[in-house]
Amino acid sequence: MLADAGTYLAEHPALRDAYVTDVHPVVDVEAAFSAALAPRPGQLKIAVDMT
Repeated sequence: MLADAGTYLAEHPALRDAYVTDVHPVVDVEAAFSAALAPRPGQLKIAVDMT
């Protein structure tokens, strides 16, 4: 399912630019979860880059 989501976002970059405000590499997944637990003003979606 995550691979499908990544493919979909790659095919529709306008969605990514409009909704994803933070991208963390998979090796830094803990930071992604920390950001999700303590959202800041203007934060929308957080993505984890699996590449």
